[in-house]
Parts: sequence; structure tokens; C-alpha cells
Amino acid sequence: MSTATVSIPSEHKILYSRAEAARLLDLSIQVLDRLVAAGEIRIRRVGGPIRGRVLFCRSELQRFADGVTSKG
Repeated sequence: MSTATVSIPSEHKILYSRAEAARLLDLSIQVLDRLVAAGEIRIRRVGGPIRGRVLFCRSELQRFADGVTSKG
């Protein structure tokens, strides 16, 4: 049995990986991780609290981006 890969355009996604989120915000993954650690960007964990995958909601990324632009 073969497994098909489905590609969803970025603008239609609801959750993003760390790399995708960093790219959308035009940040490095290290800066994104620091913002998460500081509580400035909230994450979703899927698959458990320790070894789970870290994902970012589109609405959370938009909230952060809107806050950054309104402070400037």
C-alpha cells in the first residue's frame, strides 16, 4: 500500500511547524524559540508534553505579527 503526500498551500494551513512559522514571521528558528520561551508566542503540542511535536496556530502567528507592527 502506498502513502500519498498531500501538499496544502501555506495560506490554507491552520498549524505550522517551527520552520514554517519562522519563515512566515521572517525570523530564525532560534529567535522563534526565544519568543516561545519568553511567552510571547504560544505553541500547541501534539503527541505528548515532552516528546510531542511543536506546532504554531495561524491565528497566534497573526496575533504576534499584528502586535509587532502596532508597536513600531
